[in-house]
Amino acid sequence: MNGRRLRWRDNRGMAGLELALLAPLFLFVMFSFVELFQYLRAVSIVERTAFSIGDMVAQRAALRDSNDPSDSSNIGVYWLAASVTAQPLDMPASGMVVISVVKDGNGAGKPVIAWQRQPGNWASTARSQVQASQPLPPGFPFTVKDNTVIVEVMYDFQPFRSLAMFMPPELLPTTRLYQRTYFRPRFNDLDSFEP
Repeated sequence: MNGRRLRWRDNRGMAGLELALLAPLFLFVMFSFVELFQYLRAVSIVERTAFSIGDMVAQRAALRDSNDPSDSSNIGVYWLAASVTAQPLDMPASGMVVISVVKDGNGAGKPVIAWQRQPGNWASTARSQVQASQPLPPGFPFTVKDNTVIVEVMYDFQPFRSLAMFMPPELLPTTRLYQRTYFRPRFNDLDSFEP
């Protein structure tokens, strides 16, 4: 009788059993935190890139319609700046930057798009979401002879990158991150390019 009671109270292996039951939960929580961090980092980078490019464009006194990044007056400088600012995200492969300038179209404070540019050699199919019929949000302060620079940054974020070891990457879901910023040109109107 005493031997039966001892066998019933035998606790050997309980720690191993608890570990076997809780280890998948711990791994899931760790994996979730890593994915959440990656997502929040990508959102932050997209926001920072939109703000930085918008600020740089607004500081220019004039712009040229050239994709050559060798001169700071060329619009192509901002495509290079966006890809550097957005690192470690690969903007040319999975992102897009669209720069638009809105001007006063008829002298009555009605905003119209003066021009809109995006890099032609980037792989993303993302396009501008600025509507020609209403380029500025309702209530945006826009008066006669105003100018506004709009920068849109889009990035196709692919969560669960670690699952690419087990399945083809094209089967993984993607989420398009989007950020739009508005700036007033600081020195001159930018509604036309200089020659």
